Amino acid sequence: MYNACVDDATFVAGIKRCSNLTHLVLPRADGMFYQVPNDLAGFGALAKLKRVVVINTKRGFSHDLSFDEDDHAAAKDTLLGRLRSAWLSHNVGQASVQMSESDHFCVAVEVPIPPNLEQESDNDISLCQEWINLYVHSGVHWDISS
Repeated sequence: MYNACVDDATFVAGIKRCSNLTHLVLPRADGMFYQVPNDLAGFGALAKLKRVVVINTKRGFSHDLSFDEDDHAAAKDTLLGRLRSAWLSHNVGQASVQMSESDHFCVAVEVPIPPNLEQESDNDISLCQEWINLYVHSGVHWDISS
């Protein structure tokens, strides 16, 4: 899903219907740091979700807020926070034994900006698309460190 608006109710409802979803890849997603309303069903339907991969350039990550600031990236009322909480509830035993695995539930991949393009702010989309295309065609797919 490229450039999805992840705080949109339609997007949230859509991924909740994907009960076999194991990896959610969000290239250049919008709304990462905005509140996502919870509902009675929660995110329990995503019990098989193992990893969320967020892809962007450094410029893209720092556009709204710094992705590295844990209190923003993992805020409980954002999509990432709600997905992580659901993952922990399904993997509570495993998570306590292997805390490093739960720490890597959400992985941020920073697409490098070549030095000759650092001054151009309108190339982030094409850089991310090229990076994704390379990973898909190389067979590496989305298994970023596990």
